[in-house]
Amino acid sequence: MNAIQRLSEREEDKLRQLGERRRELGNKVSQLQHQLDTLRQLSLEYQGGDHANALLWQNQQQMCNQLQPMDKALERQLALTILEQQRLEKLWQAQLGRWQGLNWLVEQKKQALQQLQARQEQKVTDDLAGHSRFRQ
Repeated sequence: MNAIQRLSEREEDKLRQLGERRRELGNKVSQLQHQLDTLRQLSLEYQGGDHANALLWQNQQQMCNQLQPMDKALERQLALTILEQQRLEKLWQAQLGRWQGLNWLVEQKKQALQQLQARQEQKVTDDLAGHSRFRQ
């Protein structure tokens, strides 16, 4: 196996690793988005109550005050994860381009070698045909 093929295999391994990380980040974004949606739904339920009892109203306000920082933290974590996902997507695209370029180069070299071998075989055949013509 030549150096270009080994390099192509290493680049394919890197591409696979980036792809796995990319998939993990996609799952994490989905999970965080689901958590944020659930938290916001819970917050809306606490805000929507109409309580005649002052103690219930106070508990409702305290719960909303507890949920608000959690919402902000989750929203920030989601935004950072999306940024990381976008960064990784660019890395994956660049790695894909490198890997495809190396595969193209490997194929070009194979074709060039096959053409060279075909020319050499044709030359040998022509030489043999020339020798047999002169002997007759």
